[in-house]
Amino acid sequence: SISIEDLSSNVIAAPETALDDENTRITIDYTDPEIQALGIVSSSETSFAKSGEAVTVTLQAKLDLRVADGVSGTIGGISASPTRQSSTIWVLEATMGGSHPEGAIEFAITMLDMAGNSTSITHADITDETSITYDKTLPEITEISILSDNDNSSYAKDDDLITLGFTTDSDLIVDPTVQIMGRAATQSSAVEKEYVYTLTMDKAVDDNGQVTVSIDFTDEAGNIGLTVTEDDIGLNITYDETDPYLTYVSIRSSNLDTTYAKETETITVKLKDATNSLGFF
Repeated sequence: SISIEDLSSNVIAAPETALDDENTRITIDYTDPEIQALGIVSSSETSFAKSGEAVTVTLQAKLDLRVADGVSGTIGGISASPTRQSSTIWVLEATMGGSHPEGAIEFAITMLDMAGNSTSITHADITDETSITYDKTLPEITEISILSDNDNSSYAKDDDLITLGFTTDSDLIVDPTVQIMGRAATQSSAVEKEYVYTLTMDKAVDDNGQVTVSIDFTDEAGNIGLTVTEDDIGLNITYDETDPYLTYVSIRSSNLDTTYAKETETITVKLKDATNSLGFF
């Protein structure tokens, strides 16, 4: 309180108590603000984010932060949008895009208390052990092969087994969807990023021609890879369910009378099937 006396010794009627009035009080604060809680989440609701998804950092301070500019900062090295939730809680949000670097998302935040004291905060200060990995790259299949258990592995007939093997360059969020001849293939093995699927050919449902393949797959961040088909495989398999039949058969002897033969003479048989696949004529 303050008492005032003028030169004539007149004393103010009542002492001033401005410092007791919250509207005029000045608080002296030399202490930098501290965090109560700090965490990061993705709009994917997983520990990953892909392009177009939002990443949000939530900060709770121990004491009140400035109303207008209590928090500012970057996510992935790019300026992010701050929003005040309460006197002590702020969120910093960014929509992930092409300029953000892939990998574990880093952030840098400056928070200001009511007196203007500042504290710098980074992902190293997270209190709830959360982390988000940014992945903007579509997954790919790096190796792929297909074969038949037919004696000629480039062909298949009814009841032959088709085996499709491939390797992805990224971990997948779920097993890939694989079809052979338009039917769901059976997974026979899945070890890390290597997969093997099989299908038994069935003349009741499969048509003659090239064995078709489709592989759909999604990485852990939700990036959807481009569908891989039989056109992406170097080796094609032809399915043939039709039994061969002969359209031409001849037999003759090297004798002048080709219907007879004697010792040392040659017998020649010529065959031709409907598709000329025998290759004898």
